[in-house]
Amino acid sequence: MVQSVSELDSDEHYADIYFQLNENTQNTNSSVTLHPDTGDLYIYYQNPGYLIRFTENSEVDTLATLEFESNFGQVLDVHPEDKNLLFWDSGVGRVHSFDLNERSLERLDESHNHMNQFGHAATLGEDGTIYAMGGYGYWTFKNLLIEYIHEEQQWELVSIPDPNLVPKNNLGLLLHHDDTFTYFTMPLDQTVGHNLVYTFKPAENRWEYNETVTSLLSQRTIDVERSASYYRQTSTQAVDREKHLFGFLNNASSQNDLAYILNYRDNEMYELDLSQFSIYDAKNIFYSSKQDRWVILGHPFSTNRRDHLIVKTIPFNPDHPAFTRIEAEQEFELVSMVILGGFGGLFVLLLGWLAYKTITTTEAGTSPHSKNVTISKNDNSEIEIYFEGERFNYSGDIYLTRFIEVIYDMKINGISEMLISDLDQKLFSENTHASYMSRTRKKLIQVINQESNINLIEERKSQTDKRVKVIYLNLDKIKIIP
Repeated sequence: MVQSVSELDSDEHYADIYFQLNENTQNTNSSVTLHPDTGDLYIYYQNPGYLIRFTENSEVDTLATLEFESNFGQVLDVHPEDKNLLFWDSGVGRVHSFDLNERSLERLDESHNHMNQFGHAATLGEDGTIYAMGGYGYWTFKNLLIEYIHEEQQWELVSIPDPNLVPKNNLGLLLHHDDTFTYFTMPLDQTVGHNLVYTFKPAENRWEYNETVTSLLSQRTIDVERSASYYRQTSTQAVDREKHLFGFLNNASSQNDLAYILNYRDNEMYELDLSQFSIYDAKNIFYSSKQDRWVILGHPFSTNRRDHLIVKTIPFNPDHPAFTRIEAEQEFELVSMVILGGFGGLFVLLLGWLAYKTITTTEAGTSPHSKNVTISKNDNSEIEIYFEGERFNYSGDIYLTRFIEVIYDMKINGISEMLISDLDQKLFSENTHASYMSRTRKKLIQVINQESNINLIEERKSQTDKRVKVIYLNLDKIKIIP
């Protein structure tokens, strides 16, 4: 029997959480985790340092205002043994523990702020060991795996794989299970939909390309890299270890309503349509063993409420229509057909391919080349942008909001080029790391160009001074409506 959405979506947990975002809680250097024992969600906002708790009973309170010296952001998780919160530098280095009973912060390490692996993928071992993979620091992308051992109070190198096998990058995902690491990433020169998956067995000191899971991910336009509006999290609390399931979000768009659940033992994957549960622009996904449900943090689907955070819980039920099973590509299917059908089968396949090619070529030639881009301001002086008459909803994404304001101002003033440095000042706070700004800027440009179906915006060298880079805006494709 297929369950309805109302039967799947519980009203018992987090049901009344409706957290309004403001200028202090929309900054990007934010981290979130789920406590496996209590089901409480903890969100840390770098500026002004708020640590906020959401409980299953829908209580929201600020536990503390935390200060870290030379703070470029913190990663947050729960120590599996003492159940206190762990904080460590987003560039790897200092490690702190927050005692939930005493509400006090204590430094644990004898290290320093490395500033060497910004945007690293992270997870915890069963004993609380912190594992960090990839990242960016000192003008170089990384592919090294390191660990923080609490008894040693230091970070140690675990492995540096061959970069010809495992590419250097940041913002990937790291899963730890059964004495094995699974690492999700993509090459630096690739874009959305080119994810690669690798496994590492420490006992054998061996990295391998995981062709099966890579093939599964290739069936959808999935971006495993974190989006600009995503709250930083580790993979520790996104795993159902009894069912061997790992949950992650699709960050191909900054407005995300899709999640994916991977069975890492049986190599099966399911797509979860979050819009059926009134979730728009999901921020994070966790698994609560206490509830045996997946916990989704995001915005409500209503367009006038996207400056709020809500929490939904969803049980894993592949029979529900919100779940779609994704099949891996059958690599030898065509060869089998040729062998079974002989030359006659090959001839039929060739004719079919030629017919398909003719149809798709004709359709490509007659399809519209671009969408109409129109921008206006509503009665509340809010900018609205339309692609071919369809409104593009971006509320709640602070970077998209700022970026579209820049586009509007450039069109109004007839400016087609802007220095990258000037754009970054308009988009980011003063202490934002250069690598983060670059990656986020490229992701924003990608989102706008995908929605408009043209290269509306591009980075290139200035026409007047080849030494500097600018963004170029195709003003002819934009219409301002008074």
